[in-house]
Amino acid sequence: MRIDVFTIFPSLVDGFCSESVLGRARTEHLLDLRVHDIRTHTADAHRTVDDSPFGGGAGMVMRPEPIFASVRAAQPPRPLLLLSPGGKRFDQSAANESFEDLLLEAPQYTRPAEFEGHGVPEVLRSGDHERIRRWRLAQSLHRTLVARPDLIERRGGLSDAEKRLLEEFPAQP
Repeated sequence: MRIDVFTIFPSLVDGFCSESVLGRARTEHLLDLRVHDIRTHTADAHRTVDDSPFGGGAGMVMRPEPIFASVRAAQPPRPLLLLSPGGKRFDQSAANESFEDLLLEAPQYTRPAEFEGHGVPEVLRSGDHERIRRWRLAQSLHRTLVARPDLIERRGGLSDAEKRLLEEFPAQP
């Protein structure tokens, strides 16, 4: 079995995967685990892999260019899996999951404003922080309704104000 891991911490991942069951599987050639450093596919001297999000807010967002370049260079077998809180639930993991207000995170975008035909929503480039806040809440609601309706149920359903937000801001692909 071949597994390709794309990370900005290759020595950390490789060290972890060299221990225990994974390490034994690698030693016995049952597992072909390849760790790829996303930073090797950056285009600047600082090896930048992230940037601030459009629309402001805390944290940083991974840039698409080095990720796509890393995956293309490795040509991993398909399927290609991206782990995120919006994905299929791992029922064997912790019994309780916690998301802010029991909602999945809204989509995040960073520079460039357009990448391979995919653009940043205009609202995030508008500078209207209240509209951006409302858009993010609407997108969180849309994503949670699709991927994790159980979280909406735990919140007691949607309020009238949230239903209006869903109508005002359509779901982003």
